[in-house]
Amino acid sequence: MADDFKIYVDEKDLKECAQWLDKFGTEMTPLIQWSMDWATVQIANHAKSNHFFVGVGKGSTDVARANVFTFTNPDGTPRFKVHTGNLRNSIQPMRATKEGNVIIGQVNAGMEYAQKVEEGLFGVREGGFPFMRPALEAVREPFLKHLISNIKSFVKERGGKDS
Repeated sequence: MADDFKIYVDEKDLKECAQWLDKFGTEMTPLIQWSMDWATVQIANHAKSNHFFVGVGKGSTDVARANVFTFTNPDGTPRFKVHTGNLRNSIQPMRATKEGNVIIGQVNAGMEYAQKVEEGLFGVREGGFPFMRPALEAVREPFLKHLISNIKSFVKERGGKDS
């Protein structure tokens, strides 16, 4: 995909949290990577599972065209119509990595036409069928809850307060 998808947290709160957690040093890195890995799996699963499957063979293109406005994503955009399943099967979560002070989670959509499907670059008359952005939006809040829960458990295990 051309653009990176990012999750942002309020900068002031994040700085305060980071300063408080600094006393744990690099012990936090595996915890954050584990939460990021969890999130990328959730995003990949959502991107794969929330699409209308047309199938292959005679008539499948007509079925997709006939239902183009019937099946929509939660944000109201048309839902991606799966013909062969190749794009869906190419969506894979990657292990979180650490680059400097940043933990990076990534979900790859491995087909060369993935960006065109997401953004609608097939032609002027055809809109996109977003599948990654709705997945990211659906997982944003659960990811933050998952991360906060893990941090609280981590701190509690080490004798700190959980609030």
